[in-house]
Amino acid sequence: MAHNIYLVHEDANLVADFQEGLQNGARITSLNIREAWEKKVKPSDVVVIAADRDWNRSVQVLQKMQMNSGPFYGIISSPDMLKTTIAQIEETSKTLHHEGKALEHVVGPQAFDFQGVDRRKKIPDFDKLIEKKLEQFVKKIRHGGGENVYDLLMEEVEKPLITSVLKEMEGNQVQASQVLGMHRNTLRKKMKALKISPVKKKTR
Repeated sequence: MAHNIYLVHEDANLVADFQEGLQNGARITSLNIREAWEKKVKPSDVVVIAADRDWNRSVQVLQKMQMNSGPFYGIISSPDMLKTTIAQIEETSKTLHHEGKALEHVVGPQAFDFQGVDRRKKIPDFDKLIEKKLEQFVKKIRHGGGENVYDLLMEEVEKPLITSVLKEMEGNQVQASQVLGMHRNTLRKKMKALKISPVKKKTR
């Protein structure tokens, strides 16, 4: 059985680009936003959302699909970046497909998610973890007599977020700016203001 990649997009040429770049027998299923909103997928499937401008809507679609289906591997990226990473996406899809089949054979299809995490164990809620951290931050600011909590928090979050994305993109500021949803000149200004050093690209 072929491993599945669901491509959510509004660009007719993107499917053709994907199919042309496939090497390992993945099956591409094209979905528009309305279709994706109601779609249920398997934990071993990969969902790729091509986000050109409206990244918030793409995140909402991915969250809705996860509510319908449970955990799966999702990617949100610009169409241009997706075209350059087709091989990597297909390899991920192939790996998840094989891992999912192995887990189903051993314990049944409902026991594990695509990362092999036992669903029968309680998994911490990400929102709750963030809320606890924010409570600690707000208490610290309050007891210190500080004001402008929103601006202070944004300063605390922005630097590690940008640094993490730059590391993930191996220092490529064009790709990092696309992931962050900002112009590359804006990214450079923020890096300068926050004193973020450029990330050196890894040698292969």
